[in-house]
Amino acid sequence: MAISSKISFVVIIIAVFYYLFRNRLFRPLPLHTDGKVEPAFSNVSAVFRKLFEDGIETEGAAFAVYWKGRKVVDLWGGYAEKEIEKPWHQNTIAVVQSVTKGVGAICLALLYDRGRFSYDDPVSRYWPEFGLYGKEKISIKQLLSHQAGLCCFDANIRFTVMDLNDTTKMSRLLEDMHPAWEPGTVAGYHPLTMGLLMDQLMRRIDDQKRGLGEFFDQEIAKPFGIDFYIGLPFSEFYRMARVKNNALKVFWQSMQDPFLRSGFLQLLLGNKESLFSRATSNSNYINEIHKFNQPDYMRMPLASGVGTAESLAKLHSLLIDGSERLLRKSTVDLLTNPVYVGPDVVLMQPNTSFGWGFQYFLREVSIHLCPLRVSTWRCRSQDHWNFGHCGYGGMMTLADLANQLSIAYVTSDYSGYLADNEPRYAALRDAVYHVVDGSRNVASR
Repeated sequence: MAISSKISFVVIIIAVFYYLFRNRLFRPLPLHTDGKVEPAFSNVSAVFRKLFEDGIETEGAAFAVYWKGRKVVDLWGGYAEKEIEKPWHQNTIAVVQSVTKGVGAICLALLYDRGRFSYDDPVSRYWPEFGLYGKEKISIKQLLSHQAGLCCFDANIRFTVMDLNDTTKMSRLLEDMHPAWEPGTVAGYHPLTMGLLMDQLMRRIDDQKRGLGEFFDQEIAKPFGIDFYIGLPFSEFYRMARVKNNALKVFWQSMQDPFLRSGFLQLLLGNKESLFSRATSNSNYINEIHKFNQPDYMRMPLASGVGTAESLAKLHSLLIDGSERLLRKSTVDLLTNPVYVGPDVVLMQPNTSFGWGFQYFLREVSIHLCPLRVSTWRCRSQDHWNFGHCGYGGMMTLADLANQLSIAYVTSDYSGYLADNEPRYAALRDAVYHVVDGSRNVASR
């Protein structure tokens, strides 16, 4: 036992050494950043480049911003695949993980906008087989707000990403689930099951019985020129950045992230019965991140969304630019406020915000609003919420209706931080608001 412990200790030390000094052990590639910004946002370009210069962004990334309906920032840099020195280009697409939930929420909102359902309707009205084992009265609103208690399967389930293409199998797995708490009483993030539930619900509400991928492609992507896929065609795989998921780094950073620390501590202590452990570990699918580099996996409609930061920023801009090209104003107004604000029993956080398939974010700005002040994203700003969705690895989308501002960040170098705790995204976001807040101050004089 003693020898085994010593060997484990040595392995850990070597792994930490490699992580900390790997950039010094191998020949660095030339620094590469590109893109366009409007002159007022030149500071954002400088921050983006500095992330690469300082070694904070170690692979490839892209960042985009739409403001008042026009594109003001479109940046990309680094490498889509370092091993073959393949640069990140303007058309490079990235695996965005749970950001896809926000895209799915937009698809369902479009059906709501067309009068196909009411968010207060029970799910079982459209999906009768769902109404078993205490799920009979779960409303669509509760389901999309992570209040249904369906965050994890009832037992450890072995299925691969390939199985996600079997909609009948997925439907039966979801129908047989028992809520982990009384639906509607509290909320807990559904890391894996939410996308599956959205897809099955879409297939029953849509008059053509399309899944999320097909519906998004036909109703949103092609009509509005959105370079994003839920189910990546083989013909587009060559554009996809290679996913890099350093397990040691992700775990270390997750232990520093307030949103994830409590959950990962339960994993570290071997508490397999915690909701966080069950929601993230009782399906092997969620532990197969490396397989997202396989084209057979990425063509599956529910593997993950894939696209550019520019396309995600453009998509969210369509919601908030006032044009009503995608959704009516009344629908957008509904989406801009959360359904649930309170504790998250999965992430074990005292205060989270969910609604309509989105996450919600608040921003604190000093009373004497100063454009030089770095903002803190925890409290209400100008009495409004911002909505969007984060994704595993550091991905993020944000829609700010009050400022008609949409932001998207994607990366191939996965971190253990989520949402506003992701330092790369936070630095870029704050640079954007430096300009937006300053512009508002000038206009109010």
